[in-house]
Amino acid sequence: MKKLFVIAIAAVLSAMCFTACTKESGDVLYHVEVSFFDNFDVLTSAMDKGFEDAGFTRVSGHYWKLNGEKNANNRKAKETFEARAKYIDENRDKIGFAGALALKGEKVTLKYTYGDEKDAVLATYTFVKEDAK
Repeated sequence: MKKLFVIAIAAVLSAMCFTACTKESGDVLYHVEVSFFDNFDVLTSAMDKGFEDAGFTRVSGHYWKLNGEKNANNRKAKETFEARAKYIDENRDKIGFAGALALKGEKVTLKYTYGDEKDAVLATYTFVKEDAK
């Protein structure tokens, strides 16, 4: 009886380890949405620069992808997104649109698609720096 109990526990632990150790991998697709009508894609293009510099592959338009383990990709995408949004917020006068956009209070949202997860929200950033007057 003890032997059967030990075998049952080993089977359960093996199944739990297999489930926990299985990593989802493949292409993860990313894009940024802005909270206002970005008529000439000024902000969206500025956000794209961060993904380009971080080594993401442009798929089309403003869509980027990474291939690899999903959680690692999502961490890298989130870090890239947050760093770029913060840079834009703090350095609008150094970017091509020269602070022309009124961004204070506006939001950018990073979304991803992987398998059945379509346009899942990964991160958001709300601009806080005062707009140029």
